Amino acid sequence: MKIFRYVTRMLTQTIYTVLLIYFFSADNNFEYHFTVNWFIIWLGVSWFCQFYLMHFPKLLIGPDSSIQQLGAKQRLADHTRNHKADKWGTTNTYNLGDTIDSAETESDSLVYSVMVHLVYNLLGPLIFIIIFGFHWYQKNHDPKK
Repeated sequence: MKIFRYVTRMLTQTIYTVLLIYFFSADNNFEYHFTVNWFIIWLGVSWFCQFYLMHFPKLLIGPDSSIQQLGAKQRLADHTRNHKADKWGTTNTYNLGDTIDSAETESDSLVYSVMVHLVYNLLGPLIFIIIFGFHWYQKNHDPKK
């Protein structure tokens, strides 16, 4: 499963890199003209940095639930806590279950994922330096030695 996740992340980063290179190399008619400039070189270096960065499973952490899901779960918990037995003698959670289902289908996690991948593509070398430096520091300054 780890290999599949790594390959999927690298394919996603490759697609984003190719789209960014196309976007910044196209003219005003969206005709592609390959140009070598500092930004394209930066994107290439950033893509190479992704091979190291995509190994870490906790690096692309998203929220456990979207904002809508958290709100719906809090609303359901509030309802069950304050209305244990409605006037008919049963707990009416049917509508709140629908609210949670609709919140799960309309989550904002896709937007969050796209933004995180774009940030990793645009700032890849900087993130690489920070993460690599942090891991190097932890390895060389281990208090157990």
